[in-house]
Amino acid sequence: MIRKTSALRVLAAVTIALMVATAGAGSVAAVPDPPHEVFGTVTDQKGNAVSGVSVTVSDTDGDSITATTNSDGYYEIKFPAEDADDGETLTVKVEGAEETTAFSSGTSERIDFDGVEEPPTDNPVDDGDSDVENGGATVDLSDGDGSTGSVTVSGLPAGASTVTVYEANAPTGGAPAPSNNVAVYLDIAADVDVSNDVTVSVTVDASALEDAGIATDDAVLLHYTDGSWSELGTDVTTDGEDVTLDATASGLSPFAVAQADDDDDSTGGGNTGGGQTGGDDGDTDDTPTATPDDGTPDDGSTPDDGTPDDGTPDDGAPVDGTPDDGTTDVTSPEPDDDGPGPLLIGGLVIVVLAIAGAAYVVYGREQA
Repeated sequence: MIRKTSALRVLAAVTIALMVATAGAGSVAAVPDPPHEVFGTVTDQKGNAVSGVSVTVSDTDGDSITATTNSDGYYEIKFPAEDADDGETLTVKVEGAEETTAFSSGTSERIDFDGVEEPPTDNPVDDGDSDVENGGATVDLSDGDGSTGSVTVSGLPAGASTVTVYEANAPTGGAPAPSNNVAVYLDIAADVDVSNDVTVSVTVDASALEDAGIATDDAVLLHYTDGSWSELGTDVTTDGEDVTLDATASGLSPFAVAQADDDDDSTGGGNTGGGQTGGDDGDTDDTPTATPDDGTPDDGSTPDDGTPDDGTPDDGAPVDGTPDDGTTDVTSPEPDDDGPGPLLIGGLVIVVLAIAGAAYVVYGREQA
C-alpha cells in the first residue's frame, strides 16, 4: 500500500509539472520584438510648429502607421517589428516632404521636418501634391471627393520642389468669405516662399459652377492677398464637363473659383486687374472685406484654436490636450501570437520524459 501511494505521488508531480510548463510556454513565446520608434517635430518656413498635419511611416510592403502632430508640432510613431524586417526601408512622409530610414528593432530616432505648409482648418475636402519640374507642377485631384480636377502652377522660383493644393468648402488661411458666389475654395502653396508672378490654371467640374449659380462665361479666379480678395484677369475654356480657368497671380495663397463682380470692368492680368473698381481711373479698391464676427483673423493667419470658421472641429485636427507624455497616441497592430516555438516544446518534452523516467526507477525499486 505504501509503495503504491509513493508511485502515485510521483505521477501526480509529473502531471502538475507538465501542466505548469505548458501554461507558461505560450506567454514566453508571445513576447514581441521591440518596435522601431520614429519621432520629431514639424515646423513651417518661419520655424513655427505645424499642428494637425499627418505624418505617415510605411514599409516596402505597404504597411503604414499615421500620427497627427500636436499643438507643439510633435509626432511619435512606433513601427512594429512584426511588420518589417531588419534593414527594410521605412519611408517617413509629411505633406510635401519625406525621409527614409532602415528598420531596426528597438531603435528610437528623431526625424524633423521644416518648411511644411500649415494645413487649412476649414474642413478640407481634398488635397494633393506634386513635384516641381522645370519651374512648374500639376496636382491631380480628379480621384478625390472634391470638384477640382487639377491645378497647374508655372513660373515658380528656383528652389521650389513641391506644390501642395487643398480644396475646402470654406475660405482657407483665415480669409473672410468674398461677396461673390463661390464654387470652389483652394489653398495653393509651395515649399518655398513665392512672391513673384506665377500662372495658375484650375480645372473644375462644370456641375460645380452650376450648383453655385455661376455661368461659365462669368467664372473667374479670386486671389486673397493683403487682407482682401481680388479678381484676376481670367481666361475660361471648356472641354466637355471640364472648365479650365487660367490667370496670373502675384504669389500663392488662398484662391477661389467664383462669379465675376458685375461692377468690375477691368481686364488686366494678375492682381492689377482684379478686385472692386473705385472709380473712373480703374484703380483697385484696396479696402479689405470685413472680418466675420467670430474673431477669425483677416491677416491670412490660421486661427489659433485650430478650428474652422464655422466652429466645427476639424476631423484632421489634433486631439485637444497633449497626452501625459507629450506625444501623439498611435495604436499599433496587435502582435501575432504564433504560440510556443519548436525548441521550447522540445525542451518541455525532454523535462517531462526525465521526470517520468525518474518516477519509473523509483517505482521499480519500491516494487523490488
